[in-house]
Amino acid sequence: MLIMSEKKYLDEKKYKKTKGILLFIALLIYIVGFSIGGIIIYKNLGFGDMKSIDELKKELEIKKQELISKGITESYDYNNGEAYDLHILNDVLNPNNSFCGTAERNNALTSEYCEKLNRKMHGTMSNIFPGIFVIWTAIILGTPFLLWSRQREILAFQAQQAMPIAQEGLDKMAPNLGNAANKIAKGIRNAGADQISCTNCGGLIDKDSTFCEHCGKKL
Repeated sequence: MLIMSEKKYLDEKKYKKTKGILLFIALLIYIVGFSIGGIIIYKNLGFGDMKSIDELKKELEIKKQELISKGITESYDYNNGEAYDLHILNDVLNPNNSFCGTAERNNALTSEYCEKLNRKMHGTMSNIFPGIFVIWTAIILGTPFLLWSRQREILAFQAQQAMPIAQEGLDKMAPNLGNAANKIAKGIRNAGADQISCTNCGGLIDKDSTFCEHCGKKL
């Protein structure tokens, strides 16, 4: 014989525990997502840089003068060491160049300066978009857990909002329901008053009937 378990499917203690877990997951997703996204935005906008573009440019100009003072002339050959470095420095510091090419970005002397210069030239939105994407993803992933944890409160609020509307509908329907009930009761009373019992079978028949519709006996 099967014995029905008396264990509740979701008591108050279990509900609070589940609610706490869901809230924790939602907050964890928010914190991680907003932290990573904020760091990406912070770094891509250059707020965390130790040196500004102008400071790096001055250092490159000093390095250029040091090479020139050594009597080094620029060379386009990658294997010529400092001569090639001087060529890269001339290209980077050329006022007619507004961005750095691949060679300048890959050079040890100019890579940091070129990274910041190109970041500035690409515009603000392209710099912060990766961070915004991470934050938006965290919101999308965390919000369902937050809503699930508040499901009881949300349902209670919806019920509270629906009660006045339901009450108004019942108030409007009550008079019509009362009138219908009175008519039904009146009809039943009238039907009973116009009927008699057959003396032979006891069935109800109209008082004006000549024969019983149940047994056929003449009245």
